Amino acid sequence: MSIFDHLEELRERIFVSVLAVGVAMLACFAFSKDLIFFLEAPVSSQGVRFLQLSPGEFFFTTIKALHFLMRC
Repeated sequence: MSIFDHLEELRERIFVSVLAVGVAMLACFAFSKDLIFFLEAPVSSQGVRFLQLSPGEFFFTTIKALHFLMRC
């Protein structure tokens, strides 16, 4: 195989990998509310709750939680 064939194969594999991560993230997004409650459970007995101070913070917290779920 020439170098260009290897680069073509690499491009295809990167595309499939990015697509798989995107699909997994969308699948995990369906469970994001349950995941937030799960992460909040250990401290909820003490009256501690997650606090969002800015409008976009809940979205970014959800994205971070999805990243955590995808790693497990």
